[in-house]
Amino acid sequence: MYSPEVLASLTSESKAQIAIEYAYRLRKKRPASSVFWVHANNAARFEQSYRSIATAAKIPGIEDPKVNVLNLVSQWLSSGESGVWLLILDNADDADMFFSPVPAPAAQTDAGTGSILITSRNEGTAIGLTGGRQKQVLRVGVMSEDDTIALLAKTLPDDLSDISAKTGLITELDSVPLAISQASAYITVHAPRMTIAKYLQLLRHDEKNVIHLLSNNEVDLRRDLGVPNSVIRTWQISFPQIKDKHTAAADLLSRMCMLDRQGIPEFLICEDGKPSLDFEEAIGTLLQFSFVKEESEKKVFAIHRLVQLATKKWIETNGEAEKFQKEALELVWLKYPAGNYENWMTCEALEPHAQVVLNYIYDSKDYKFQQSRILHNGALYALQQGRFKVSEERAQKAIDIRRACLESDDPATLDSLRLLPLTYFDQGRWTEAEKLQLQTLKTDKEVLGVEHPDTLQSMNNLASTYLDQTVEGGGGIKRAGVRDEKKSVRSRAPRYPAEYE
Repeated sequence: MYSPEVLASLTSESKAQIAIEYAYRLRKKRPASSVFWVHANNAARFEQSYRSIATAAKIPGIEDPKVNVLNLVSQWLSSGESGVWLLILDNADDADMFFSPVPAPAAQTDAGTGSILITSRNEGTAIGLTGGRQKQVLRVGVMSEDDTIALLAKTLPDDLSDISAKTGLITELDSVPLAISQASAYITVHAPRMTIAKYLQLLRHDEKNVIHLLSNNEVDLRRDLGVPNSVIRTWQISFPQIKDKHTAAADLLSRMCMLDRQGIPEFLICEDGKPSLDFEEAIGTLLQFSFVKEESEKKVFAIHRLVQLATKKWIETNGEAEKFQKEALELVWLKYPAGNYENWMTCEALEPHAQVVLNYIYDSKDYKFQQSRILHNGALYALQQGRFKVSEERAQKAIDIRRACLESDDPATLDSLRLLPLTYFDQGRWTEAEKLQLQTLKTDKEVLGVEHPDTLQSMNNLASTYLDQTVEGGGGIKRAGVRDEKKSVRSRAPRYPAEYE
């Protein structure tokens, strides 16, 4: 039994071009050899390709309408009658098509005098088709900058844009050959008004422009006419397959795409912060399809920029954007701790994702409250780091949301009201701090009582403000230990209920 070689990569364009080049070189070296191209993206096209081989090769028995064409071609390829051949199975992504319930003949063909080359987005399928021999799976990496510049020069020889525009476009498109070919086709069709520089400007304008440009389906005659040319549509071919067979993986990818696409820590996307068997299977599927990659530091993941765009478009088309935006918010809400020093590393890891989910608009008060908690804890984190203006803005937003969603004397609202004057305090705005602290202290006494720890904390904060004004104001009254007392107050304030810590 012959074990085939497999090219595995997220983008079909790069794998296909390598396979085409290999086929040309084989024919040049061995002119008598035959090259058979099989479209393996679905069962119907797979059988159609095999029938075309049988017809072109005039295999005896093909005229019988009851013949099993897959077995017929497989047996012929395994015999000496077929001569020297190369069979290319393109886009062999669906494992079920080859391994269940009955293995497809292509997975069992004895190569005889031939060889088999497979392209696949699914690394798991790729390894299965080699009989588990991982060394025979060649992972196709990202094109180098020199290669992508050469591709642009070949497809757009008359474009006069400077090198910075070309490298900028390559960066925006993550060096994906299909995306670059698609951009080139679009520019060619809309020339002379459209240039690389102008196309790059449109790409950078906003996400809607990117989705529109990369959904464009300008014809590329080198590609299979049954497969879309556009980046968005090409990658969306794999999404329904994952959704149908790996629901947990599809849902995980959808949630991850609603976060910042880089630096996604494992603890953020795992239930209870610890990987389970279900999580390992889901993330393993996404890694196999190259939808996500594990960054150099383990337990941190990233999503290809164009995969994120394609997935978002898919989610929106299926009316699930709000659902996964809420789930992304809940992930950050549950994991973003109070910004005390011992939590700084966690806060730092979650900051980019917090900024993304804070930009989503929710109608539900529950989800707005979750945003307010992220803002509140993020304000304390910024305050502790000395980013006082950022802290002030976050604390004020938290107060605005909590006042709109909760009662004015709700403990959560009072927590944020205690935090905001501390941002004034550290900016030397003592009068504003004092005014707000007096208001909060009055409410604390009325709602919580004079002896409540939060009321005492408010008194302590107000005392610190008075003392600081006395020292900094140069009024002649300077008490020993004021600085130590101020430091002590700031290290304790604000005090949080357990749910915020």
